[in-house]
Amino acid sequence: MKTVLCFGYVKMGHSIPPTLRSTYIFNVYRKAARKYVPLPYPGRVIYFKSALNLSDSLLSWENLVNGGLQVYDIPGDHSDIKKGPYVDAWAPILKKELDEAQRHLFRPNHHNRSRLLTHDQKPHRVVAFPTREKNFGST
Repeated sequence: MKTVLCFGYVKMGHSIPPTLRSTYIFNVYRKAARKYVPLPYPGRVIYFKSALNLSDSLLSWENLVNGGLQVYDIPGDHSDIKKGPYVDAWAPILKKELDEAQRHLFRPNHHNRSRLLTHDQKPHRVVAFPTREKNFGST
């Protein structure tokens, strides 16, 4: 019923009342998720997985990442991991991975102090969200 009301307000050109906005936004996200088609990623990905997350989403990542997938199980649930004591579990790991990515990005050679990797060398990546939309404009 809330969904019908939301789209009724939109069709009539009215603002959606605050009590219905979450429902409307959820439906917009759900529609976008149905159209989302991930593309394979050639680099390396670091995946911080909540120890309480029992989903099989890791299988999806393994099929998309061609440069290696490093998984770290961290304590807490999805919303806990950004809170004080839980941050202490993953922040040092993220710092280590970012430092390593920086070392791989710039490598010294005899002509100059550092150089960027060439296109045929695989850079060390930390995070990636490749996308491709399908059926854009259809419902």
